[in-house]
Amino acid sequence: MDVVQLPIAKLHRAEWNANRVDDETMGKIRHSIEQFGVVENLVVRPHPSKRGAFEVLSGNHRRDLYAEAGMTDAPCVIVKVDDAHARLLAQTLNRTRGVDDPLAYRELLEQVVQDLSIDAVLDFLPETSTSLDRILGPPGDAPLNIDDFHVWGVIVELAGEAEQIEMLERMEREGHKCRALMS
Repeated sequence: MDVVQLPIAKLHRAEWNANRVDDETMGKIRHSIEQFGVVENLVVRPHPSKRGAFEVLSGNHRRDLYAEAGMTDAPCVIVKVDDAHARLLAQTLNRTRGVDDPLAYRELLEQVVQDLSIDAVLDFLPETSTSLDRILGPPGDAPLNIDDFHVWGVIVELAGEAEQIEMLERMEREGHKCRALMS
């Protein structure tokens, strides 16, 4: 596939795009674009109802940031797909990014913070100072051994107590062992 420069004015958001990005994450994406430039192509298709225009399948948020920054063109890969395949491709590109191995991620971050400040790291990554402290552990701590872990979990942030109770009950019905946490 060829990468082509297309006018941002001809690139229209996919109104059906299910991916949402909060303001904080948009800021991190904006900062990344300012620091590193445009390093990832948008994926577009000829717009199904606007002649001469294109619908953005992957990169809707980056497209908006490019426009905000005053860019006139963006690198794009054009695909020719019907509506169903456009939606499937968009979700595939949004949802199949993989998951970091916790030990490899810790080692990577340990190397990064040798050369960059914690604040510089937090400007780009979705981590908070608290989550970064948890990942890196106390200074001088021995590296984590994945075989030492016997309990695996996920923290879900909920709006309040009622939602927490509902989630706990649902997870227990599904056979999961659950504990309530508040912070």
